[in-house]
Amino acid sequence: MAALAQRLRRASVDWWGRFGRRAALRVRIPTDWTRTLGTLFYGAGRLPIRIDDRILAHLKAVVTAKMRRGEGFLLSWSDSAEVGHGRSSVWVHPSCDLHYKFDGGTPPKLDPALLEEMNIESIQARGIELADATLAHSPRTG
Repeated sequence: MAALAQRLRRASVDWWGRFGRRAALRVRIPTDWTRTLGTLFYGAGRLPIRIDDRILAHLKAVVTAKMRRGEGFLLSWSDSAEVGHGRSSVWVHPSCDLHYKFDGGTPPKLDPALLEEMNIESIQARGIELADATLAHSPRTG
């Protein structure tokens, strides 16, 4: 378990542990990254979810693999003050509409350890929990 925790720290992931109260992957953005926020548009209503480009690239790879296998999973995040705080979740499945919009011009390098952990967490009941993502606007106000 210590080796896993050490590997995840290098992958810029905070791990809450499978045996703790919160058994979800909390992906955090490292301070040394140049932050460009991309957008994941979800569903026919194109709900905009702002996510760091590097995390979004990893999420895209996991989602693509799961959709090819016909699997769905829960994706959750904490909302910012601009959209009223709270928490949001969406069920990502093969028949939902997704559009990935990256703000950065260069595709980021994918970290295999982070991809593996995101994939493992996607099959858990709590799914993938993103720490640094938010709705671009409140769904109540559009």
